Amino acid sequence: MTYIVGIRKPEHNFLTIISDIMVTKIYSDGRIYKENTALKTGRLFDGCIYGLSGDANYGIKFLVSFKKSINFKNTINNNFNKLRDYISSSQWDSGEGFKVLFGIRNPIPEFYLLDSTTREFRLLEDSVYTMGSGKRLLDEIVLSGYNYSNSYIMNELNQKNAPIVYYPCFLSLWLSELALGFEEKQLEEVGVGGIFHYIYQTETKENSSMPLVFVLSKIENDKLVQNSYRISLLNGYLIIENLTINSVSVFSSEVERQDLSEKGFLDNEEILTEAHKRSRELPMYYFCGFATHDPSYRGFYTGHFSSNDTKVIDWNGNVRSDFQDKIYKNLKVAKEMNKNA
Repeated sequence: MTYIVGIRKPEHNFLTIISDIMVTKIYSDGRIYKENTALKTGRLFDGCIYGLSGDANYGIKFLVSFKKSINFKNTINNNFNKLRDYISSSQWDSGEGFKVLFGIRNPIPEFYLLDSTTREFRLLEDSVYTMGSGKRLLDEIVLSGYNYSNSYIMNELNQKNAPIVYYPCFLSLWLSELALGFEEKQLEEVGVGGIFHYIYQTETKENSSMPLVFVLSKIENDKLVQNSYRISLLNGYLIIENLTINSVSVFSSEVERQDLSEKGFLDNEEILTEAHKRSRELPMYYFCGFATHDPSYRGFYTGHFSSNDTKVIDWNGNVRSDFQDKIYKNLKVAKEMNKNA
């Protein structure tokens, strides 16, 4: 149960995989429990990233088992061929069925898809590919609106002279706006929820979400009401901080932190606390995106790019006053425009 979006920009030798964090657990007595604790993307080996949907238990077993079988010092091409061989072998079980979207640079970034039910492994020509239980509700927004959103993002990057690696920041913001706002309950029913984050690949490297801050705003009684979240991915850990209420959640990847998983330390509190501490040693953010909880204000978006000490929000979630004024005015304009649409 999830929603995965893969976007490839061949003209920039760039691709990204964006994912939510909800996991659905079904117990033997029939109870169904959903929680926002799953890290479904990661790096499999040098030159390969992935996004997982479907039966997470068997999908993770497949990825972990394959990862154990390879030598990380081997070339990308060598490990890519081993992946092909492993998929065609009988060494793994598909369970209830899962899909893995791979980003592989061999030598340029390309998408490959594994469907465990058919054991088909194929190159994807698609520039945009989605998978997971959220397709029914979110594809109409993501796929139908792709031409507009792609044009908007590229225009923003060009205006700010920002590199292509900032591209998925916007899509993660917009999807998080849906998952944390008005559509939250609808999406939760189909197994999609929490903050969206991403991993990306260029022709030379793979990297996780740089530290991001998302601020969701609305106006109540003529005053701004905001929730601010900081998201960072670090060495197989996803750290989500709600700056507004000063809470922290840290989730670890069983695939990327195989070393800890085998020793039973995957959820060790001291290790998770250390991961959060290290994330705080990074810049607060490279991208701070502003969106809204309330559909009546949709269409308002503001972003701040920063690679230095100039920030528009502090660690307590307080937005700089000049930016607050800008947000307030933009929300008012967006609501008026939506009324007249």
